[in-house]
Amino acid sequence: MTAEIVHLSRMMVPRSSKARLLALFITAHLDESHTHKSAPFELMAGYVAPEANWAILDYDWKELLGEFGIPHFHAVEMENRRGPFKKWNDAREQAFRRRGRAVCRANTICSVSAAVDRQAHRWFRSEIKALVKKYSPDSVYGECFHQCMILCCALVATKYPGEKVSFLLATGHANLTNAIRIFQRNKHRPKFSQTAPYLHAMAIAPAELSSLQAADFFANETMRDVLAGRFKSSQTVLGRQLRALCDQAFFRDKMIPGILEAQKKMRDHAEARLRASRERREADALSRPAS
Repeated sequence: MTAEIVHLSRMMVPRSSKARLLALFITAHLDESHTHKSAPFELMAGYVAPEANWAILDYDWKELLGEFGIPHFHAVEMENRRGPFKKWNDAREQAFRRRGRAVCRANTICSVSAAVDRQAHRWFRSEIKALVKKYSPDSVYGECFHQCMILCCALVATKYPGEKVSFLLATGHANLTNAIRIFQRNKHRPKFSQTAPYLHAMAIAPAELSSLQAADFFANETMRDVLAGRFKSSQTVLGRQLRALCDQAFFRDKMIPGILEAQKKMRDHAEARLRASRERREADALSRPAS
């Protein structure tokens, strides 16, 4: 585990003299009906807020849970009327959803979410492997995180110049290490990553954390839009909702051309370094006195 992938209690966040620092608390949607391999989509969703707001959200979220008489929130339990939600009816669920949306909206700058069409992702994996030798595509979960990361960096670049963004993900997902690798390769390859200047740190924490319960709540809300066909990619990063839909058109028109361009840039960079090294060796040879 590298220096920037730390436990929440050790998460180092840069201080901002203007108190505009962003700390992103984001979690994958963990409802098994949407994360197992036969599900049509996988979703990752969460909120963006200034550092100080998370303590306020924690207080308000716990107050909300107390108001409804539940010790914690898990979307899958609420939808299936299990655990503390066993005696709930639809009216109580809708009342909780209204209050939950109000609490989260009051304490955050905006929401961020990315949905990946699994069938389109399978098509993409097949196509890119044929086009680029030894290329290892990210998992569906990893692509969800990657798109959320891109949206958040675009937000920082547009509205908060000079700031950086940190990420908090819930523990437990089988492909969490893929998200960590995506963060690392973008942060440490500034010549090839447009997000590198805006990335600071990444942390993991148990899903019981209030901000991650709120993210699970939002992911559940957003998945309803996805399955109903109402989920579309954002046209701007200036709104309250930042969204990315990774369907076949996205993979065909944006993802594959972007990868091919990046591969060419890396080849050109490697060739330039080899050429410069060769020229230095030749110059050194010419400068040596004849024996």
